[in-house]
Amino acid sequence: MPFRRYFFKLKNPDIKLPEIVGFDDLDINKGNHKDCFHIHMVKIDSDFWIKQLLFRNYLRNNIKARKEYESVKKTLAKMEWDSINDYAEAKSSCISKLLEEGKKYEDLNSS
Repeated sequence: MPFRRYFFKLKNPDIKLPEIVGFDDLDINKGNHKDCFHIHMVKIDSDFWIKQLLFRNYLRNNIKARKEYESVKKTLAKMEWDSINDYAEAKSSCISKLLEEGKKYEDLNSS
């Protein structure tokens, strides 16, 4: 499950988007995809971007971490959530732990 990431490139990188894009925003939602996607749009080379790549790479290279994250996601997927943000918050402690492990892994392998 951790391989499911969706990125897209804006045609106009200078477009001013709201800090949080909602499905009710007419410029974003065309009425066909409500509750189908949870997309993070981030600036390349931002701290968030770098952390996402570190997390992805760590999961790709560490089966134990990948299985741990998969287990957390499967457990949480069986639960009812008021919002996708509540689900995201519920897995944040696991992600933080794995990010710290990933940083150590990266430090060891970049020497």
